[in-house]
Amino acid sequence: MSLREELDALSTAACDISQGINALEAMAMGLSYAKDPYAQGFNALYNYLFDANQALHKHLDSCWNAL
Repeated sequence: MSLREELDALSTAACDISQGINALEAMAMGLSYAKDPYAQGFNALYNYLFDANQALHKHLDSCWNAL
């Protein structure tokens, strides 16, 4: 595969990860609304993954721009 094809596949995987993080956010919000004791843990996990996802997309965009 070419570098462009690899970056395209990575972009698709990054979008899948983003969708999973969005689902985690919905779970965290629902647990918080239900006053579940695990809500803070889900929220902490969501925040960590959200930040990592932002960094992933930033670096991925840099790679696309470098081509």
